[in-house]
This record gives sequence, structure tokens and C-alpha cells, in this order.
Amino acid sequence: MRQKKKLVLLLAMTLIMVILTGCMQNVGIQMNSDGSGTMTYSVMVEKATYKYLGSEFCNEFEKSMKKMGYKKTELLLDGEKYVDFGKTVQYSSLSELKSILTKGKTFGEKFTGDLDPDDLEDLGVDDATDLRLMRSAHITKDTFQGVHIGSLTRDALDDGTAELYENFSTRISITFPNEVQSTNGEKGSDGKTVTWSIEEGFADTMLQATTSTKPVYPVDNKAPVIKGIKDGKYYDDWTSVELDDNIGIKSATVNGKKMGTNEMFFNDAKYNITVKDFAGNTTKATFFIDSTDPTVKGVKNNAYYNTSKKITFSDKNGIKSALLNGKSIKSGKVVSNPGSYKLSVTDPAGNDKEVKFIIDKKKPTVTGVTNGKTYTSSKTIKFSDNRKVKSATLNGQKIKSGKKVTKKGSYSLIVTDYAGNKTTVKFSMK
Repeated sequence: MRQKKKLVLLLAMTLIMVILTGCMQNVGIQMNSDGSGTMTYSVMVEKATYKYLGSEFCNEFEKSMKKMGYKKTELLLDGEKYVDFGKTVQYSSLSELKSILTKGKTFGEKFTGDLDPDDLEDLGVDDATDLRLMRSAHITKDTFQGVHIGSLTRDALDDGTAELYENFSTRISITFPNEVQSTNGEKGSDGKTVTWSIEEGFADTMLQATTSTKPVYPVDNKAPVIKGIKDGKYYDDWTSVELDDNIGIKSATVNGKKMGTNEMFFNDAKYNITVKDFAGNTTKATFFIDSTDPTVKGVKNNAYYNTSKKITFSDKNGIKSALLNGKSIKSGKVVSNPGSYKLSVTDPAGNDKEVKFIIDKKKPTVTGVTNGKTYTSSKTIKFSDNRKVKSATLNGQKIKSGKKVTKKGSYSLIVTDYAGNKTTVKFSMK
């Protein structure tokens, strides 16, 4: 298992290298008249780049690729020298060929070994379907229609990495048993081979070729599917969107700009997605990302008040609910009665702003001394509040409840609670 994971990781490293160095991946399919045939998958790396990696890496890599059944060759293409690692497998039927092309697990088993979840995690993918070569394939004895999956994303444009894909391409060649009558690819000199050179893009690429003078291609009445979000829904965190179709995605936009078939959205905004397939079927969806809590004015969390308070609240996407002590209220609600309150305001995305506050109009209670009185013996001052005393001063000095006063003089006692209610007692000692 450890060795197999090592092989997979090395292959992953090569694929990353391919993307960064202006190379390509090749797919070659040989179709026989009985439905059987062979398929070759190869990765081509510029020879100069390969040498730059160093002999130690190259030797280890070649050993690993050899164990997976890949053969190393060198070739000249468009004036450039390449190192090519290729592997050929046989298929016994057209349905098996379709499975190899469209199912990531099948492709993984055929060309990189039986990938387990740990292998996939090391490759940075969550599902074996991420390894598939084509979104769909319609294959008969005389007709081929396949859809190559687009791989660019909006982030590639934003951070400039899209330039890395400019020289990276996928080359797919199919050799039919009979002469090709029509195709949207490049027909070879033998009349039986068609080649497509696919530049990486946002949308999928349709490949068609037929040896029939009256080809029958699939009729598509199904609209594309937008996965990961629901139309009209709000989300309080980032979300990912996957576009899929039973045939392929011809174009996709978000807020009028091109998007890929697998995208992540992080910023708070309204997103309008439009997806079209090759038959013209269209699907639209709008969703919102809102990670900001509603705004509440008039009261603050854990605050005390000694007057009536007017509560207002708002949110850029509207308010779904607002509850005060469990009862629904509207913005502008005036709260007058003393008591403890819990305000909960929720927006459509589920962001919840909670504010707890207290209205307390009762002044603190003082015992032991009375305002305006004069005493000839010591007095013990006690004070309390129906909520909580914030401060108590005697002639400006902080004191605690139970303070004993014995010295002669004039005194001013001020007891304040957290709502700002004050009780003042002035007395004297003789």
C-alpha cells in the first residue's frame, strides 16, 4: 500500500509539472470493427524541463511509472523534444471504452492502480469522479461523441494562474475501422484518424466524428444541473458550485462573467448563474452569500437602561424574523416596562444578532441613614438594588454595604445601579 501511494503521488507531481511547463496529456484510441480496441494514455514533458528536475528524481520517477505499466519514449513534436510516459490498455466492448473515459474510478484502476480514499486525499480530490477524462461519451460502431471537461476557474483569472494553462493542452486521437465522413476535429491523412487539440477553458469541449453518412447523435432534452446551491437561497458561509449535464456544458456565466464547471464562492454578494448545454437547454439560479449579522440600534448587548428604549434593526438582504423574549416584533418597537429582555434578529442567511438588555427604573435602596438627618451616634450604612449596585461613594470615596460611620461631619452618600439610577442621601454626624 505504501509503495502504491508513492506511485500515485509521483504521478500527481508529474501532472502538476505538466500544467506548469507547457506540456500535454495524450489520449489515443484504436477502435476495431467488433467493438474492441486499445486506449493509450500518456503524459508528455518537455525534455529540457525533465532534465532540469535532476537525475535522482527522474530515475525514481521512471521506476515508479514502470511499475504502473508506463513506458518511456522520446519523440519530436512541432520542433520540440519531449519525454513521453504512456500506458496502453485493452477494452473488449464500446461500453467498456465509455466507462474508461467517463468514470474516474475506472480510469484510476486502469492507469494508476485501484485508488483508495487515502490516495485520493493525497491527490487533493474528494471523489474518484474527479479523475474522469470526459463528462459524457456516446459511442457506436460508426459514431463517437465525447465531451472533454473544462478545468479553468474564476480564481485562475483573478490570481493570474490562467497563464499557466496557455501552453497546456489535451490531445485526443481516435482511429476508426472505416473512413471518417465528418468530424469537428482534424482528419488525418489515413482518412480514419481524427485528432482534437484541446486548450484548457472554462466550458466543456464537444468532440464529434462519424464514419456514417447519416450519423445519429443523442437528442438532449435535459437541462443542465447546478449542484451545491438552491435557487433563491441564502448562505452564511462560502459555498461550492458544480455544474453538470448529461451531455456537456457549452457555456456558464456568473453575474455575466465566465465561470468554470467547479467553482468556490467566498465573498458576500448576490450571484446569478446561467448555464447552457450544447443543445441550448438553459438553467438559471440565483443565490446569496451573506456572512454579516443584522444591525441592531437602540439597545446594546448586556446593557442596562432606566428609560424606555426604541429598538430598530435592518439587514442588507432583509429580516427573516425578530423576536423579543420569544415574541415577534417589528423594527421601531418601543420597550418601556422594566425587566430582562432577549432580542434575536435573524436574516434570510441564518445570521443571528442576539442582544440581551435590562430596563430598570427603580433606584437603589439605602438603610441606616436618611436624607437630611443629623445623628449623634455611629451609623451603619447598608444599600442594595433589585438588580445590581454598580458603585457607592461616601464623600467621593468608594464604600461597601455595611460601612460604619463614626466621625463627626457632613456626608453625601451616592449609590448608583447599572441602569444609572441613583439614590443620594445627605446626612451629618455630631
